[in-house]
This record gives sequence, C-alpha cells and structure tokens, in this order.
Amino acid sequence: HVEPIPLSTALDAAELTFTTGGDADWFGQTATTHDGVDAARSGAIGSSQTSYMETTVSESGILTFWWKVSCEKSFDQLRFYVDGNLLVWISGSTDWEQKSYKIQSGSHTLRWEYRKDAFGSSGEDCGWVDQVVWTPSPPPTITTPSPLPVGTVDSAYSVTLAASGGTEPYTWALDSGSLPDGLSLVGNVISGIP
Repeated sequence: HVEPIPLSTALDAAELTFTTGGDADWFGQTATTHDGVDAARSGAIGSSQTSYMETTVSESGILTFWWKVSCEKSFDQLRFYVDGNLLVWISGSTDWEQKSYKIQSGSHTLRWEYRKDAFGSSGEDCGWVDQVVWTPSPPPTITTPSPLPVGTVDSAYSVTLAASGGTEPYTWALDSGSLPDGLSLVGNVISGIP
C-alpha cells in the first residue's frame, strides 16, 4: 500500500492549502520532479477537459514556482491564473522553467490548470508543478518623523507622509480620531490652514 503524497508536500509549500478539481484531480508523485523528490501532476483527462489545483493567499508577496508540460503543442496547455486572469501558459514538450510573480495585497486565488482541446494527444498529456514558494512582503515602515510637526493657527501647514518596504502603492488614512479643522489628508500629504 502506497500512501498518497499531499499536494502541499509535493509542492514543497506546507504553509499553503491546495484544492484540486475539474475533470480529474492533481496529485503528488515522484516520477517527474524538479527537486528530485516529488512534484504535483495534473490528472488524466480527455478531450475538452481540464484539471486544476489552486490556493489562496491573503497578503502581498512574491510567488515563485517551477513547471513543465508534455502535450500537444499550442492546442493543450498548462496555464497559470491569478483571480481568474490568465497570466501565462506553456505548451508542447518543455523542460522545467521557473516563474515568479509579485502578488498585490488582498486575497488572491492562484490556479494552475491543465487544459485539453477537442482533438489529439501528444507526449505524456499532462503538466507538472514543483517547488512553489510564497514569500509574503514585510509590512511597510513609516519613515515620517513622529510626532508630526506642530502647526500654528492661521498659518499654512503641510507635511508629506513617507514609508519604505512593503508593497506600493501605499494608502494613507487616519487610524482613529480626526484632523484639526482646516486640515485634510489627500494622498500622502496633510495640509491646510488650521
């Protein structure tokens, strides 16, 4: 009896949770790998069918992975999507290739999908993914001096807020309370005449 290899193990991404579906599930295997240990392989599908696996990330960061495919060139494809938007695909008989993508903040669904057209087969008729690495971005550091400079009533006031690190563009907002009458926050500048 051989125990199945979980997708998170095969993909070397224990911190991510993967689901799989379509007409056949992806699965962990040891026959074709990039790291010499294990990798995920698309399920066995027929014409006009798909096999996908996906995970969700909830913050900004960098995603890298290795992938390869063995299929009918141009017609059958291994595809990568973020939130349903196709970013890249490979087809034919490829060797292992590394991809890297910057993912913006918020919740995002990352999907790898092997898709066959209506006719023909070639090669091993599947795709593989290995060594998925998710590196969350560090939070930004506010570099504007604190506390902010003191303003004078009836005199123009302007302070530009600044930060470094994290994922740009930054969005500035008051955490609590309100600015003094006459001042407003627009973009990263607090200005006005208090």
